[in-house]
Amino acid sequence: MQIDLSNAQNHLDWVKRAFYLNTTVDNAKKRAVRRGCVYDCDLGVGVGNEMQKKRPCIVISNNGANKTSPNVIIIPITHDNSQLPCMVTLKSYTDNSGNTILDGSANTSCVVCVSKARLGNLITQLEKHDLEAVEDSLEASLGMTHRTSSLKNEITRLRNYIGKIINNDSVQPQSNN
Repeated sequence: MQIDLSNAQNHLDWVKRAFYLNTTVDNAKKRAVRRGCVYDCDLGVGVGNEMQKKRPCIVISNNGANKTSPNVIIIPITHDNSQLPCMVTLKSYTDNSGNTILDGSANTSCVVCVSKARLGNLITQLEKHDLEAVEDSLEASLGMTHRTSSLKNEITRLRNYIGKIINNDSVQPQSNN
């Protein structure tokens, strides 16, 4: 077996950064982090096609866990233009001067749990429609759509029923049984 040493320097640089990040863990675990916020995140050097390097990442873990855990669950943002269902194109976010601070696609097939020490600066908070699109894609990426499809059907049925009541239509309650 022959070893490719072309990335040896990248790995050595990552080891140096990882040692530094480890010195910041105690302060970082107290950091207030919120679901839907986008931070710079140092993912380090990956193996194979894993997401790597410093890139914007969306915090997707719930706020209760974010308060108490030293770790957060994130979804990386990339500029990969593939049309895979796991890629959620985000609107372009700008600062007060009109400079683009965030654009790209959230890759919901690359969910990662990381130490808060890997998080850098806050970039922005996702708008509700972007966060909901990420959540929908995440649900599909994790194969969990079957868990909510029956609930969505029941909500639709009940909304229709309520709409008929509001319109004073003659309706009888229907059972799904």
